[in-house]
Amino acid sequence: MNKIQITIPRGQDKVINLPVKLDWELLDTENEINALENEIFAEVAGRPVDFETDRFAHSGYTASTGNLITYNTDINYEFFFFSGGTMSTSASTANWILDYRVDGFTTDEVYYFSEGFEKSFWKLDFYDSPSDRQQTNYLTIVLPTTQGERMTANMQGTSVTIKKPVYKLDYTGDKEGFFIYWLKSRTNLDIDKFFMSCKFWNAKTGSFSQMINKPQSTNQSNAFNANSLFDFYYQVNLDYDQQTYVVYDTTTFQRVGTNSNPIKWYEYINP
Repeated sequence: MNKIQITIPRGQDKVINLPVKLDWELLDTENEINALENEIFAEVAGRPVDFETDRFAHSGYTASTGNLITYNTDINYEFFFFSGGTMSTSASTANWILDYRVDGFTTDEVYYFSEGFEKSFWKLDFYDSPSDRQQTNYLTIVLPTTQGERMTANMQGTSVTIKKPVYKLDYTGDKEGFFIYWLKSRTNLDIDKFFMSCKFWNAKTGSFSQMINKPQSTNQSNAFNANSLFDFYYQVNLDYDQQTYVVYDTTTFQRVGTNSNPIKWYEYINP
């Protein structure tokens, strides 16, 4: 053990100055470690993303019946099945019919909501582009067959009412599928326009039917020559400020979905 002897002359203060190094960075070490841990966790797990959604309702519109003008918010769909026959003339447009029985259901199955009919549905897919080579499906809305309007039918000699593929969706009544739920923040996905396609799932046959926005008879030169960018979609525009949406025809750019101009889908028949 080394000993150090310090001799202090008589009459002087007995004071010893010992220099000590102070590193102020070490005083907040715990907080710095926590900050470093949070940074590492963020890099590994990813930074938090705001996925809070808003509810977009169908934008209101005015409609006139005689001298009466009303303000409506309902959105209207009509789904037509191909009943067979020719597709080559304009008159053959009448071969697309608003009736589930055209797609293989019996009157009894529709009336009693058989398992095959009750589990069938309309599938509306919302894409960011009409091009199938670069599109992404961001939203899907399902419309069950248990919703919709009714029509008169004959069932074993008795007059009954059964469901038909005509929908009037609103805040009340049939409201499933009326709202579009989409991100409130536009920071991560800045999308205000979707392209909506449609398919029908027939649970009785276990098959999908592709729908098109106009009957194939409108193209008299070749009924199977559909435009993949326009004929299979409707355009849906979102208004983030008003939290509403409007649907447009992709060819005419006219508004559709109103009670006077519903969104019409027609079963597409492959060649």
